[in-house]
Amino acid sequence: MIKRLIAAVSVLLGILAYSAFAALTIRNESRYIISLLDEVKAYSENDDMAAAEEKAAELEKEWFSYRSRMSFMVREEKLNELNVTIAKIRPYSEEANDELEAEISNARRQLEILYREELPLAANIF
Repeated sequence: MIKRLIAAVSVLLGILAYSAFAALTIRNESRYIISLLDEVKAYSENDDMAAAEEKAAELEKEWFSYRSRMSFMVREEKLNELNVTIAKIRPYSEEANDELEAEISNARRQLEILYREELPLAANIF
């Protein structure tokens, strides 16, 4: 009886530890992607489209790395939605475009929602 209880508690603690690790990883990685999004936005607001495009290329590169790391922790359809949004940013950054700011805001919002949905809270588990 005690061995079963210890095993059950161990499994629950393992799940909680993994969830906390995943949430911290998602938060840290998302913050970096958001900082790149903010840089692209700042360059475009200053009409420095060459720098915005260069930063968007870096964002795209980092996004593919992020996506491969997060695919172990996040459902694929959420990453696919973000992928569509991130893919639009580089073409929009080539020239002054109102859609660029909308896509950056959309990507930020999706990353923030992704983090909140992956937190190990009772509402997210049940």
